[in-house]
Amino acid sequence: MTEAGAYVTNGQASATYRSAGMNLSGMPVGPAVSVPKEFLTFRLGAQEYGIDAQKVCEIRGCWELEGFEDAPACYAGALDFGGATVPVADLRVLFELNRAADSIFTVAIILDLDGRTLGLRVDSVSDVIRLARRQIRPVPASWTGADAQYLIGVVTDDDRRLILLDIEKLVLGEGRDLLEIEAC
Repeated sequence: MTEAGAYVTNGQASATYRSAGMNLSGMPVGPAVSVPKEFLTFRLGAQEYGIDAQKVCEIRGCWELEGFEDAPACYAGALDFGGATVPVADLRVLFELNRAADSIFTVAIILDLDGRTLGLRVDSVSDVIRLARRQIRPVPASWTGADAQYLIGVVTDDDRRLILLDIEKLVLGEGRDLLEIEAC
């Protein structure tokens, strides 16, 4: 679990991550798909997910969230980020999971998606990990449905299953633009 004081800022890892020798760079995986080498991992309930660490600007505590009127249910609130109001979508709602009460580990991951900013509320942030292409398995054929289109792949070992998300497809894909408040 990442300590409350550890964060990622402006696409660069905090001192915690830099001291571990990590730089946030990407690598191509195939002719049509680009998969980053480093992923920010987070939890929703017991499941662990990963997103491209280069898309992360900052991680903020959810106690900083302010509600805003008439927002769709998928929004947890908004944050002041550099003088701009940034909407924060709740991934639990988007993934149709039960809502959970905030804890000291609940955070908003602030993303930069092609110059546009959005926050994602998650239960906790775990780590930044580096993955080799050979560690990433294709999405199992049994995982069908609309949500499968947002997945890059799966990483498993003896005690861990990490689902890698294509965060841009999730936020901006197929008729959905979570950067527009009316989107969900």
